[in-house]
Amino acid sequence: MNIIVLIKPVSEKYVNNNSANEENLVINPYDLYALSNIVELKNKNKDIHITCISMGSLSFRSEER
Repeated sequence: MNIIVLIKPVSEKYVNNNSANEENLVINPYDLYALSNIVELKNKNKDIHITCISMGSLSFRSEER
């Protein structure tokens, strides 16, 4: 089974109200929740292949590597 998870980088200030730094990008918490659930499913069934697709800037891509 192939599962695609869409993730979107968002400014940290939208996730953490205490953060004033708009330049830090983090994974949208709802996307992170979905990804963690899919990983749990994969741990139970090794036939699952997960593909993450990120929509966002290249700066987020380089931070995640």
